[in-house]
Parts: sequence; structure tokens; C-alpha cells
Amino acid sequence: MKTRSRLSLLAFAGIAFCACKKEYVGNYTLIKQVPEPAGEHCKSGGFRINSGIDLNGNKVLDSNEIQQTEYVCNGQYDKETIIYFPGMGYGHGSPSVSGSLYPDVTMNNFDITNYPADSISFCTYLYTGNANVKAFVELYDQTNNKVIKNTTLSTNATTSNTYITTTINFLNDLPKGPINLNCNIRTEQAGTLATIYLPMLKIYKK
Repeated sequence: MKTRSRLSLLAFAGIAFCACKKEYVGNYTLIKQVPEPAGEHCKSGGFRINSGIDLNGNKVLDSNEIQQTEYVCNGQYDKETIIYFPGMGYGHGSPSVSGSLYPDVTMNNFDITNYPADSISFCTYLYTGNANVKAFVELYDQTNNKVIKNTTLSTNATTSNTYITTTINFLNDLPKGPINLNCNIRTEQAGTLATIYLPMLKIYKK
């Protein structure tokens, strides 16, 4: 189906963070998403994303632990279509240098030809467990088993509200046909956790 209004705005599950190794201990960053009604922050409604440190270790983001609030709003824009990856109620992390893919993040049968587009960008929140070790994420074509060129993002930031986006238009690097699209999360140094949440594609038409 070809449409500019397609927004796969997902229903998130709630509390967030994936610690991929048992040896990771201490206070984790938690992310909780709740519906945001139409109003001051989102004209057509959307989601409010709260994040903070789990100070009491109960794996729940309590109201007194919220340190950051972001808004993701519903809506169709004249020149922009936003497509969110599924399964992002939880942050997804990897302590691997080669990277990790998560089945519940897969965007099945994505086809760029369904969208009138002049350019595309890949955006997400990304952070590392160690400021001396970079975190990476890149779009991965699971159908053809390869990383998509010009989609790699990296950061040394350690806070969960670090939002980054690609700066190169990789429209011509995408296969022209249905593919299963995922996010390959990796770290510069094995054992340091790289974490993403809320990955998205932004498709632009002049």
C-alpha cells in the first residue's frame, strides 16, 4: 500500500531497559512511556517518555526518579513521514563488538518505494555505559544479511536522552523492494553496554 500517511506508531509496553549480561549491576536507567492526550505538548496526542535512574532498585520508574521527559507526537506532516520501529517499549542493549539484533525490533516488509521520498534519515536515542567507549547502531537488512551503508550512528554519551540522527541521505542505499529491517547495536569495547530506544525513520519529500 502506497501512502504518505503511514505512521507505524507503536503501542509501547511500559518500563524499559535491557541488561544483556548478569554481571551488570547497580542502578539502571529506566524508560517508561505513557499516552499523552491531545493538548499543549502534542496537538494530536502521542506519547510521553519519562526516563531516570532506578534509585531503589525495584525495576520500576517511580515518580520521584523521573529525570527527563520527552514527547513523541502523532501526526502527518506535509513533507515528512515518521516510521517507528516496533517493540521499543524496552531499551535494547548489546555488550558485543560485532553487534546484536532483536527480533521484536524488526520492521517486516519495509519497502521504500511505498513512500514518495527525496531523502531519508535514521534517528534514535543512543548511549554507552562508559564515556570512554563508543556505542554504535546501524540499520541492518536482515533479508540480505548486510549493514545498510551510511546509516551508522555513534556516541560517547552516557545519558539516555541523547538523540542522534544520520547526516547523509542514504535513500539510494536502500533496496528497492520489501526487506526486513532491524537495528544492529554494538559497542567499541566488548563488555561495555551500548543501548538504544525509540529508533525511527524520517522520510522527507520536497
